[in-house]
Amino acid sequence: MSSRISIYYGRDNPFEVLLTHLDTGEKLTAAEMATITKYELKYKGTYYNSIAYPAAFSADGATAIITIIPSTLELPIGSDLTEFIIYSATYPNGFVCNVFQLAVLKTATLAVEV
Repeated sequence: MSSRISIYYGRDNPFEVLLTHLDTGEKLTAAEMATITKYELKYKGTYYNSIAYPAAFSADGATAIITIIPSTLELPIGSDLTEFIIYSATYPNGFVCNVFQLAVLKTATLAVEV
């Protein structure tokens, strides 16, 4: 089951991804989190990772939650089924641990009369 996340283009709008084992649904342990060497978001066929964009990803090993600040990634406007992938010595080719629908929306504008 995937969820839907909507964010606005160019805005910080941080969102969180809980890292779990897809087969059991159990969140990753602190020991498993400590072995991760790279986080990656695959959106609209492009890979955005924590090495190229270190300011975009923040990990909390105790809770297995990754906070993503999308404004630093400059994701294009649109919507896509998005994969969150982790890399470690155990998963050198990557392990998809979360899939969700990500919608990047145009920033809302307000009409102001003076």
